[in-house]
This record gives sequence, C-alpha cells and structure tokens, in this order.
Amino acid sequence: MLDLTGLLGLAFVFATLLIFSSRHKEIQLVLVAALIFRSVSVLFHEYIMPLPDGTGDAVGFEAMAWDYTVHGPYTGSQTVPDHQILGSCAYTGLIRSQCWFWMHYPGPNSDFFPWLMSLVYLIAGRSFLLLQSISVFVGVLSVYATWLLGSEIWGERAGQRAAWVMALFPTVVMYSALPLREVYLVCLLMFGLVWVARWARQGRVNQAIGAFLLFGIGTFFHGSIFVVTLAFLVVIASKLFWRGGQSFIRGRLHLTALVGLVIVGGSILFWGLSGTYVDKLGRLTDIVDLQRWVSYSQAKYYADGHAANAVYPEWTAPESTGDLVWAIPVKITYLLFSPFPWDIKTPAHLIGLIDGLLYFGLVIIIFRNIKTIWRNKAARTVLLVILPFIFAYGIGTSNFGTSIRHRAKFVGVLITLASFWFARLVIHRRPTDIENNTVQPNQNIRIGATNK
Repeated sequence: MLDLTGLLGLAFVFATLLIFSSRHKEIQLVLVAALIFRSVSVLFHEYIMPLPDGTGDAVGFEAMAWDYTVHGPYTGSQTVPDHQILGSCAYTGLIRSQCWFWMHYPGPNSDFFPWLMSLVYLIAGRSFLLLQSISVFVGVLSVYATWLLGSEIWGERAGQRAAWVMALFPTVVMYSALPLREVYLVCLLMFGLVWVARWARQGRVNQAIGAFLLFGIGTFFHGSIFVVTLAFLVVIASKLFWRGGQSFIRGRLHLTALVGLVIVGGSILFWGLSGTYVDKLGRLTDIVDLQRWVSYSQAKYYADGHAANAVYPEWTAPESTGDLVWAIPVKITYLLFSPFPWDIKTPAHLIGLIDGLLYFGLVIIIFRNIKTIWRNKAARTVLLVILPFIFAYGIGTSNFGTSIRHRAKFVGVLITLASFWFARLVIHRRPTDIENNTVQPNQNIRIGATNK
C-alpha cells in the first residue's frame, strides 16, 4: 500500500532541496547527489527491505511518536466514570481541566525526539515515510554544513571534497534515511562547529554565542553534545587566561579577557554547584567520578549487544579505576574501528567491518598530518572541542553495533579535518595543465601561516 502522505512529503523535501541547491552553484552537484542517495535509501527501506539499522530504535521512536499523538494532549479524550480524561492524563489520573500541554513536554532527554515527531503526526497523520523525509532534509543540510566547515578551515576546494565524502559516506546516508536522533544531532553539531571555527579565526563574541545556541538545541536530541559545549567553554577560558596572563606580565590589565574569564568560569562553577542534571551525563560530580565510569562501563557491557553477538570482548570492561588507564584507549579504538576481523560472527557484521576500515583511513590521514592540523587555528580548535566527545562515547559504548551508530555522530568532523588531504588529490587534469604545471593540488588550502 502506498503511503501517499509520506510520498508527498518526500516530493516536497526533494523539490525544496533542489531549489536550495540551485542557489549554491559551487556545491549544487554535491547536494543533489546527497539528496538522491538519501531519497533512494528511504524508498529502498520502505518498499524493498529494511536498512541495516532500520528495525530497532527507528521503529521504537516512531511508535513512541504515535503513542504521544494518540494518548497525548492532542486528539480527543477518553471517558472514565465522572471525569473527562484528556489523552495520557489517564496515566496520571488528572481531570481535563488540570492537564496542560507542557505536562507532556519531556524536556532535553531521549523522549524529546519522539515528542517532536508526534507534532508532525498531529498535523499530517501517521507516516513512517514522512519522518524519513524530514531526516533526508536534515541530512542534506548536514552535507551543506560540512562544506561550510571545510571551507572555513581549509578553503573552498577542501570544503567541496569534504562535502562529497559526507554526501556519499555509507552509514551517514543510512542514518539520514531513518527517523533517528543522529541526523539531527549531526546537523546541529556541524553548524555549531562552523561558528567555533569562525570564532577561532576571528574571536568575535557573537560567533561563540552562535555555537553555544546550536549546541544547546542539540542537547534536546542527545545530552552527549553538552560535552562539546563544555569543551568549547574550556577552550575559551584557556584563551582568555592566556591573553590575560600575557597582559599582566606586560604590566597591563586586559579587562575584556578578565570579564570573559569570569563569565566562563562562573558558568562552569554554577553548573557544578547547582547540581544541574544533564541527560546521559549526570551532574558535574558524576563526570569526574572515575568509579562511576567503571560502573557505567560494566553496566553497558552486560546490557548491550549480546543478542546480536555484537558485544565487545569481556576483557575490555574495566573492573577498577586503575584499569581505566588501558581500558579507555582500547574502548576508543573499538568505538572507531570495530568490528575487527576476529569479531565477525554474522554476515551483517561485515557491514561494520567495512565501515571501520573507512574510519581507519580517516584517522590515519589525521594522525599523519597532525602538524598541519595543529598549525591551523580553526582546525586545532575544532579538534580540541571534538576529542572529549569521542572520549565520552568511548567510555559509554560496549558493543560494535552501537559504536557504528555513535561514531556516525562525529564522522563529519573527521572528514573535515582530513579534507585538506582530499583537496590535494587531483582527479583529472587537462594535458595543457600538466605541461604548463599551472594547477597546484593544494593551492586553495589554508595552513597556519595564512590562517590569521
């Protein structure tokens, strides 16, 4: 049976993005390719067979969205003796006059995404394909953000190459075709890092605010992005402290640096003293509690991945805080590259093996060119901001089925950091260019010397 609502939604997204791409001639072909690959993946999932990660949380989130719509404060009411109960107020026993819309608003946690999708269902009715279409739209915007970030750091040519890789990266395409939080988190993360890169190069307050706003919105989809926010705060504080210290040594007081340092330090101190809870992370005291890292890692090991034979080897689970010295590097390695050949137990694991090889290539490029990355202010700042994000997922992941999904959250950053190397690759040269040597593979790449 054709899902007319979903097909109309996909057609609308397709037309909208075609118009959007036509206004960005420099990457029009990239955006159109990204749109086609994601749209084909959506239709493949809908009418041929499910995508590899399309039968787990994607189905669960969609079912939750529909439950919100049917039993939430949106449609009709249920009759019970002597009371009119509005939707899910039946779960709390509140009468209609006491049940308000915001009582069903979950806030920044894992329930926010299905609640948000329920608003779509409220307007258009139930359609899994429609939710997929929205993911396609957001996924193509992520490719655009990758181009912006790559261009901001390395130059336009590198930005185009980064966008191409992001547009065609297999797991990124897959998660952009499913109603999952990943595609929304990636989009907000990449746009936020664009402002981080601009701040690194220009140092304007409004650029830092733009990054914080986007990261703040991202926490509604996944609390882990708060680690990026905190890392960026630390980077800003370090820069302000360095400037203030230099001015003090010269016998001058850098008032702007002092005020900024007080604001940033006060923000971190307020979070610690207020006991504010962040979804997935807990409180500030939880983040620095090493024993909690051990307990959480063990709990994840025994809870995840056993049914699909995708759990990490048992020896990777730390048993004491001392084990974290070797366990964290091992788990980060598994996060980035697993499953390894010795982990393959089913044909489906081969998909993860290929994905891990792609990440291995990206990491090798970054490591071999780390000096070039470090000399570039914007690239260095982005790297410092994203490393704690990877670190956090390394601790909290214990099966390679989940690791494939989690590392897709930051693959756009790895692609961007490596994109200056992609820009050096010459795909085609005309004979006259070879003879005259007029085309330089890295002529449009920013390095530290020019990135002021």
